[in-house]
Amino acid sequence: MNPLLRLSPAVFAALSGLVYQGVAVPVYDYANQQPPAYYVLLTKPQVLSVTGRASCRQWLCEVLLDVVTKFPTRNVDSTVADVIADQILERLDYVALPLPDGFQCMEGRAVSLDDAGDDTTGQSQVVHRRLRVRWYLSWNGPLVYTLGPSVRLDTAGRVRLVHP
Repeated sequence: MNPLLRLSPAVFAALSGLVYQGVAVPVYDYANQQPPAYYVLLTKPQVLSVTGRASCRQWLCEVLLDVVTKFPTRNVDSTVADVIADQILERLDYVALPLPDGFQCMEGRAVSLDDAGDDTTGQSQVVHRRLRVRWYLSWNGPLVYTLGPSVRLDTAGRVRLVHP
């Protein structure tokens, strides 16, 4: 049972509609060959199983969101990455995402936000803001009851099987 099958689509749905100055900011799990100037990568998902039972499972899930903004080398503005990161925080930090299939999601927590350094490639410079967001997920399966043999106490206080 992979909780990322439920969490990743919920994160994509929560981040749909990101906009910077009227321009849509798409979210990808892999960068396109020709990505736009501003986009977000949902990368490095991690799942750690937390103690539970077969009918009640729990996981700690984290994703790394890389806000990528690209500029001509002499016109770099890190504000764009910060504004997009702020929109992401508004949508995910302290928010419980709706999940399907009986999965439940606790409120997300942004556990880190950092400047990952800039990449300069020829005539352009790329500015990154990386956010790591964490959720606890749980799944409660159906309870299964098995009927065992009927028992009763005899007059001496001993357990006895009752035969039908």
